Amino acid sequence: MSESNIILENVVKQGFLYENLKMISLQSCEFITKLPDLCCPNLEELDLADCKNLIEVHESIGFLEKLKVWNLSGCSKLQILPSTLRLKSLECFKLCFCKRLEKFPNIHPEMNCLKVLDLRGSGIRELPSSLSYLTGLDNLMLNDSKLTNFPVGANKSQMQEEEDIPSAKLRLACNSFNNFSGPTGFQNVTFLMLSGCPGIKGGLDSWMQPDYFPVLSFLSLSDTGIDTIPESISRFTTLEHLYLEDCKNLRHIPRLPQSIKTVDAQNCYQLDTQSRSRLLNQFGEILGILPNTIAQAATSFKFESHTYLILPAIEIPKWLKFNHHQSVGNSVSFLVGPKFSNLVVCVAIPSKYTMMRFDIFINGEKKSTRYTEGAIGNYDHVWLTYGEVYISNPSEENRIELKNASVVPRNPMHLWINVLSTMGKKIQAVLESDADCEEEAIDQPMLDVPKNTTCPALDGFESDSNSGNEAPNPGDGK
Repeated sequence: MSESNIILENVVKQGFLYENLKMISLQSCEFITKLPDLCCPNLEELDLADCKNLIEVHESIGFLEKLKVWNLSGCSKLQILPSTLRLKSLECFKLCFCKRLEKFPNIHPEMNCLKVLDLRGSGIRELPSSLSYLTGLDNLMLNDSKLTNFPVGANKSQMQEEEDIPSAKLRLACNSFNNFSGPTGFQNVTFLMLSGCPGIKGGLDSWMQPDYFPVLSFLSLSDTGIDTIPESISRFTTLEHLYLEDCKNLRHIPRLPQSIKTVDAQNCYQLDTQSRSRLLNQFGEILGILPNTIAQAATSFKFESHTYLILPAIEIPKWLKFNHHQSVGNSVSFLVGPKFSNLVVCVAIPSKYTMMRFDIFINGEKKSTRYTEGAIGNYDHVWLTYGEVYISNPSEENRIELKNASVVPRNPMHLWINVLSTMGKKIQAVLESDADCEEEAIDQPMLDVPKNTTCPALDGFESDSNSGNEAPNPGDGK
């Protein structure tokens, strides 16, 4: 019945049970303004996406015990959901771009099968403390919503208050988790998106605790009003990807867990010099390119495709310049032995760029492209990108080339290269500049950073060999 002019009340006969009906699709039905009691006790999938005039959903829908997938994406006029959800089998719930929906329902403790909750671009301003009953949740997307804080639990009396008085203001005290009788926190959440929520500012230390997110691997706080990252982040031992683009008030980032692989601090202009240096040094330590750490990293660190660090410019440390071999240009060439695998490249990206990229060639054959895209204002950034390079049919000497390095608009680039073999041995590099750029040595520090600019960034790894290693996509909900 998708995109039909159906009058739903004429189809659903009140009092008649549709016991065999398991799937209903009413996608893009513009004449539906209120979803009535469907009388479908065994319904498993309900698709109401893009029902632009849907305003209200009947209370009974919140008690469909067999419902597994419920899609309300794009219901731009939706305002009223059931006051409580007791959907014991629900696995995926989508409310993205429901811009007029300000209140999220209370959650019953038995609703522990939900894995994906998508509230992107919704009008929701606060979440109930009962959200922590969703102990099976894996993927929580709140980006670009009106959210002003994140709930971390509540005691039983508060839970009752929220059920009895819908307008009760939520308390967000982290110690209230101790009063729950069942599992608490978000024990299975690996993917948490809070980007584009400018209302989120301080108070991160009240909920950013490893006990609440013991398996979190992806965290995006981009384009929020935060000014510091809590010290507790160092105890998130599974965190791999941290996105902080356009956090223009952010001043401090502490030491991160050793599990970290990606940090994007693009356009974080207020970030203090100590935080920037700490980040760069920690990546150098993890990657094994700091003195006395090469052998350890070569044996313990797994290089992957979507891994990088980008932050406002600081002085490039001597340990990263690799015997001061450096160039302004768009080409780097070097020879490696048969056991070479790990490549680390540092690029000084000029201001006002929209995309930077370079190609990786092995023995004359293009293997992959490394790129970052976004928009940077009047200040330079440092981009440290790294990954595993696979050499098919290696010989005793193999030529690795980084070619066609370019930015839009075109500007000279400063390239530093560190190359690691699988045994941790550094390989001599020959740096070349193209005909349009003069080669030069750069021993001066880069200008200290910034006051304003715009735009997020995405760093990725395109492989001509289609290896299947795709970068995480914050918007796909996977």
